[in-house]
Amino acid sequence: MNEPKNSEAQFILASSSITRCKILTDAGYVVKVLTPNINEREARLSSSLALVSPSSIAEKLAKEKALRISSVYPKQTILAADQVLTCDGSLLSKPINESIAYEQLSYLSGKKHVLHTAVCLISPNVEIWTYIDNSYLTMRYLSPEFINKYLRLVGPTALNSAGCYQLERQGSQLFDRIEGDFFAILGLPLIPTMKQLRINKIVPV
Repeated sequence: MNEPKNSEAQFILASSSITRCKILTDAGYVVKVLTPNINEREARLSSSLALVSPSSIAEKLAKEKALRISSVYPKQTILAADQVLTCDGSLLSKPINESIAYEQLSYLSGKKHVLHTAVCLISPNVEIWTYIDNSYLTMRYLSPEFINKYLRLVGPTALNSAGCYQLERQGSQLFDRIEGDFFAILGLPLIPTMKQLRINKIVPV
């Protein structure tokens, strides 16, 4: 767990995501960033979609991240988020290498998948708020040549997310149709999160 560097931050973001931090700072917030030490991949793989909904898995992971940081900084407001990608009843995790990234893109090619995004906010009085957003994304048909070219273009960042894309970057090339909250697809449903932050007397500076 990395120590926060900015003592004037309004709350702690329990995430290693550069994109989530940028969304919040662009909106005017000052945040501390801490990385919670949880095994997200293991938690996803151990969850059966037959028993637990993908939205519940995302919510559980977001809550676990927030609680992990809150246990160390109980007097701070903590924000965490997580995403789960499902397609045709299968749950996809972050690819661990380029070969698996190629397999994921081949599998998603021409199909609609669902991105389940959960956010959790824990206030100093240990009130826990969660919110879930489901977005629907349809990939266009991707030829093997295009997939290889795309993976060369984006490099290691393809391994940072299930589905191998960051929509705000070259990942936009992969899609025919997107239905949902753009910020949620990036990793954080900003508007409902800002509403809850205002309830907790936290406003952009």
